[in-house]
Amino acid sequence: MEKKENKKIDLCLSHQNFRILSDESAEYMKKLESSVNERIEAVQRQYPSMNAARCALLAMLNLEDELQKTKQNFETLESKILQLRGIQRSVPSAQPARTAAPALKDETKKPVGVN
Repeated sequence: MEKKENKKIDLCLSHQNFRILSDESAEYMKKLESSVNERIEAVQRQYPSMNAARCALLAMLNLEDELQKTKQNFETLESKILQLRGIQRSVPSAQPARTAAPALKDETKKPVGVN
């Protein structure tokens, strides 16, 4: 696997400038920047008298809550997938026919039970 090279990326989070080193693309980091700022601004709209640092901390707490719930949902889904795979393995697979069914020589013959 090829090692990604770190590059300097300028971000502005809650009106504070940061220069970070990242092996992620600038485009990806700008998406993160936008998402974080949107979340901080949502908290600021909800609590207009709260200072920016406290809004950022509440936004971080909300993100951590989402992360933990997402991890729990992932673990639950992963467990269900493993259970389903176990069920599929325990069901015997259909055995292929060893010989082909004999063809009807007389097409006028009807299968048994058909009038």
